[in-house]
Amino acid sequence: MPSRSINWYYTRVFAQFALENNELLTQLRMLEGIGLRGHNAKLDDASPAETERTAARGRAFLDTLKRYDASGFTGQDKLSYDILDYFLSSQVKGEPWRYHNFPVNQLFGIQSQLPNLMTTTQQVNDATDAEHYLARLAQFPRKFDQVIESMKLREERKIIPPQFVVEKVGGQIREFIATGAPNNALVTTFKTKLDKIPTEKMDAAKKAELVKRAEESVAANVLPAYTKLGAYIDTLKTKATANNGAWSLPDGDKYYEYMIEAQTTTRMKADELHKLGVAEVARIGTEMDAILDAAGYK
Repeated sequence: MPSRSINWYYTRVFAQFALENNELLTQLRMLEGIGLRGHNAKLDDASPAETERTAARGRAFLDTLKRYDASGFTGQDKLSYDILDYFLSSQVKGEPWRYHNFPVNQLFGIQSQLPNLMTTTQQVNDATDAEHYLARLAQFPRKFDQVIESMKLREERKIIPPQFVVEKVGGQIREFIATGAPNNALVTTFKTKLDKIPTEKMDAAKKAELVKRAEESVAANVLPAYTKLGAYIDTLKTKATANNGAWSLPDGDKYYEYMIEAQTTTRMKADELHKLGVAEVARIGTEMDAILDAAGYK
């Protein structure tokens, strides 16, 4: 039976989760302040095998959590236990539908999230940061291959994105490729980041060399990865023939019920939520009208 404080275990779970997600660490910027930056040179594993490992870790975390005797917990210990129990239980409950999503879609996905991470979030303040940036560029083919593998697995399970998603993602990929390597955002933004480094820390010749390497890597690694993903997306055009909702997926109704609970923390049914939403819009609209009338607006 675990004997340490539940807060210790809570921290351990979070730390293990974070340390296995390099891209998340880049976003959080938790470790740079203590001199740890190696995660900025790595991309996450997007393979189905990693999806399975993540699910197994979640089950193991929950199993250990349940071995705590929570009957005597009060205050922060009880709050930490309840939060972690809810989070992990929800993850485990959703395992039957762990592939019921679209890793690439028009709102988020590797085709947009990865460039955004590197252009807007990743720091380039010295030569080490620059090398980390270049290391990530070289990993685009591996990461894109893993995403394609993951999408093909979903396709085998008849989990195919709606028609409009396929069309919009295809367009995004074509636009990204069309810029060519020299004008690609991953190169131009990298140059902008380097230009902000003081000359005493990095001279112009070194900056030019790094930009050239970035351009070469985008040409050799990034654009071919996008081309390969785009080719696969094109194969879905004849298969994504409608714009159906989650109900059309295998076991879609149960998946939809799970997502309602996961997103709202309630056990309400879809029609109940819809009625509540309609009523709330009407209530808020009436209040807004009263405020506008009082202010003299019609």
